[in-house]
Amino acid sequence: MALTTVRPQGMGFVTGRRNLIINGAMQVAQRGTSATGKTTSGYYAVDRMENLFSGLGTWTIEQSTDAPDGFSNSFKMTATVADASPAAGDYAQMRTSLEGNSLQHLKYGTSGALATTVSFWVKATKTGSFTFVARNFDGNTRMFSKNVSISAADTWEYKTVTIPGDTGDTIDNDNGTGLELAFWVNAGSTFSGGSEMSTWAAQVNANKYLGTIDIGASVNDAIQFTGFQFEVGENASDFEHRSFAEEWHSCQRYCTVYNVGGGNTHPQNLVSPNHTVPGAAGHVDVGNRLSGSCLIQKKGRSQL
Repeated sequence: MALTTVRPQGMGFVTGRRNLIINGAMQVAQRGTSATGKTTSGYYAVDRMENLFSGLGTWTIEQSTDAPDGFSNSFKMTATVADASPAAGDYAQMRTSLEGNSLQHLKYGTSGALATTVSFWVKATKTGSFTFVARNFDGNTRMFSKNVSISAADTWEYKTVTIPGDTGDTIDNDNGTGLELAFWVNAGSTFSGGSEMSTWAAQVNANKYLGTIDIGASVNDAIQFTGFQFEVGENASDFEHRSFAEEWHSCQRYCTVYNVGGGNTHPQNLVSPNHTVPGAAGHVDVGNRLSGSCLIQKKGRSQL
């Protein structure tokens, strides 16, 4: 009789769509490849990667072509006006948000909640540490945090963080934010000075930035990310490369850019599948997450 070997989750040879993050290779940038003079939160260049700023410097956000082997692009944020002494409530971070209806298989809120692993490549202009924060927005807004060190300046480094399953709170099965995965790269005293949260618990602001890297303390401070993957299991697998077409199609659920006469681009959230825009050629067949139209709408906490 032939024997079948069963491998535990996260132990290699994992097939299917593993990466729960859209555009983790930073390929798609519908809004443009660069945005300058940014001081407030928003989606500026790379699709699905949102900057959150509160009173900490001025920034250029880019889809960079500087990337580690095997990748063509990265997300880059560079301080053009520095803030060496952030006020208490200041912060700078990059995050991606995942819909609750895409996370039900994680079994959060049950005794069988699954462990997951985040992996990514990072490069910064200086050494130090920053903090990875995962938050569950449903229920009681719980969080997990882990400090990540950068050993060498101007060098691509590969990092992994394993996140235990959250047995204490569920993720709603809807199109709201289920999980937020964020990189905190600088913050004032309200969001710093605490300790890592290695298990899920009610969020503690002081535990969100535990780092020393303080990106934005000096002009031209920069940090880059690519190969951003979030998967089931206690071990990271090789990055799941997807075609540009597939990632672009997925990104259109959240933002769709039309070329409407004269080369102008019009980012929109569509009312429904097959919705058309006057002057635009053809239609888009992706069912958008929210109804209504917008021009690069800033997303609220309950949105993505």
